[in-house]
Amino acid sequence: GGEYAYSNISNFINEFYYSISRAWTFICSKIGWGQSRKIFNRIWKKIFSFTDKKGTIWQLAPILLGGYVSLYGSSKKDLEDKDAVDKDKMFLTQPTYKKIFILVAGSFANLILGFLSLFSLYFITGITTYEPVVAKSSIEIIKQADKIVKIDNIKVTSEYDIKNYLRNINKSVVAIELIRNNKNMIVNTPLKSKGYNKIFKKYSYELPFEYDKKVTIKQRLGFYDSIAMVFGKVVKVVKGYFNVFYLMFTGEIGNVFSGPVKIFAITGKAINSGIEQTLFMAFLLNITLFIFNLFPIPVLDGGYVVLFIVESIIGREIPEKLMKVALYSGLVLLIFMQFLGIYNDFKEYYPKVKNKIAYISLR
Repeated sequence: GGEYAYSNISNFINEFYYSISRAWTFICSKIGWGQSRKIFNRIWKKIFSFTDKKGTIWQLAPILLGGYVSLYGSSKKDLEDKDAVDKDKMFLTQPTYKKIFILVAGSFANLILGFLSLFSLYFITGITTYEPVVAKSSIEIIKQADKIVKIDNIKVTSEYDIKNYLRNINKSVVAIELIRNNKNMIVNTPLKSKGYNKIFKKYSYELPFEYDKKVTIKQRLGFYDSIAMVFGKVVKVVKGYFNVFYLMFTGEIGNVFSGPVKIFAITGKAINSGIEQTLFMAFLLNITLFIFNLFPIPVLDGGYVVLFIVESIIGREIPEKLMKVALYSGLVLLIFMQFLGIYNDFKEYYPKVKNKIAYISLR
């Protein structure tokens, strides 16, 4: 089922993600921005290994469960090694901007994979939607079997077009052009409010009628339209996440962290729903990881970026004791965030599991 598919797809995503990350770091090493020491799979024994002219060790394991890049000269022990060669190629000897560029490889691998997932949905797979034909209306001016052709003089060919337009407006009345009994007419239609969205700081609206869902259609976007749509979605999701954390910090909303149980459940449900939901979930997960990894928390990529910038500003290395305090503090914060997510999972899923167990015991 979904769980089995999720484990296989997650392995593929993990391997693809690390492939992009390794490629990014490898390119950096080949243009002289540091040097990769080891590039290999991290699970099980190696079956293949060679060292290239630049001194990079390449290893491959039979079970492809991701991998990592070990950068040459990424620890102080490497710098203190008297027998070390090519110290000018060590990671820690590189200028700040080069170190940052190499560090963000993992985060931008997530961004690239998320972009490709959503682009595939819009351009290749297509979106399952409905013709804009009214099946049931809650207002008299819109009748059953009316076909919507334009909203505010913008052409629409599907339910998806209509929803996408309504997401980007901030008004309660729209001019709908429709076809009724083979005649075109324009009707000023009041929208149905879905309430105020705190995250995006705007009111959300929908049309006061239901669509005829008997016939579905596949809607694919053009190449450039797909790229534009993905960029728009990425910006919207990033903005939404920052607004969520701001609202949590100000106390306007509570703890919204999700733990592994909920993430696994949502992903499994998306996979069971088909390729469209799977691709969209892959997009959301990867953009989430992209944002999360760039947070200025020590032990994350963003935290190391901040530490390197601080060292560049003060003109010297951060004292080792202070660095350890920062890293341990970041680790404690991450563990605390994980516990918040697990706590939320427990609150949401324990009653469901308890009721299911009680039901089974009564049978």
